[in-house]
Amino acid sequence: MVVTVEISGVLEEKLRRLVDLGVYSSVAEAVRDAVRNMLSSTDMREIALKIYTTKNASFQYATYFAEETFDSMIEYMLSKEVVPLIGVLDRKDVEILDRGVYLVDPLTIHILYKSELADVATKSRNGGIKMLTPEKSRSYIQIAEARRIWRGMDPVRIVATAPIPVPSEMPRSLITVIEEAIINYADATDTIIISDDARTRLIARERGVEAVSSLSILLTGVEEGIIDPVRASEVIYGLRMIPYLLPDHIVGELVK
Repeated sequence: MVVTVEISGVLEEKLRRLVDLGVYSSVAEAVRDAVRNMLSSTDMREIALKIYTTKNASFQYATYFAEETFDSMIEYMLSKEVVPLIGVLDRKDVEILDRGVYLVDPLTIHILYKSELADVATKSRNGGIKMLTPEKSRSYIQIAEARRIWRGMDPVRIVATAPIPVPSEMPRSLITVIEEAIINYADATDTIIISDDARTRLIARERGVEAVSSLSILLTGVEEGIIDPVRASEVIYGLRMIPYLLPDHIVGELVK
C-alpha cells in the first residue's frame, strides 16, 4: 500500500535541508524514519487492545499488530481486565469431527500443542484427525513442537503444511493474511476450519464457511470412547490454564 503525504512550509524546508546535507537520501526516507521513530515510541499493545475491543478484530490480528506472542498478548489483555475470546462461546462451536481434512490457523496450532489436545488428536479414528495449515504457518508449528519437547512431552506431528495461497496485502476484515488464506481456501474446497479464535470463526461463518473450536477434538475422542471422563477432565484443566473459555454446560457433556 502506498500512502501519499503532503508536506509544505517550514517542515518541508527542514526536510529538504536534511537531504541536502546528506542525512537522508530523500525526503521519502526522512518521512519513513520519522514514522518508524513514532511507532517505536508508541505502545502498540495498547493500540492493538483498542482495535480488539472496539473494532472486533481477531485475537490473532491484535497479536500481529502488537508484534507480541500469543502468550504475552493474553497476559497483557488479562492485565487490562480484558478476557480474549479464545475457546468456546456456545454449543455450535463444538461438534464431532468425522470427515476428511480440517484447516487450522496459528492460534489453534498454539493451543493444540500447549494443551494435551495434540495427544487426543493422534488417537482419534483412522489414524488421527488430519489438519492442514498454509506453508506460511510452518514457523508456528516448529516453535510449538520445540516448546512441547522442552516441557518434556513426546513430539507429535498432527498439523501438516500445504501450498495454500496467502494474500500479499492485509484483508479488509481485521484478521491476518493467514486467517484470510484459510477462510478463502475452506470456502473454495468446502473444508471445515478448526479455530480457537472466536472472531475468526464468526468471520468464516459470515462467509458461509463452517468453523468449530479445537474442543471438537476432545468431544470426538470422548464420543469414540478413546478418552474417558477422567482423562477429559485433565485435558480441560490444562485448557483452562491457558486460559481457554469453556462454558460449564459443555464441560458437563465431556465429563458426564
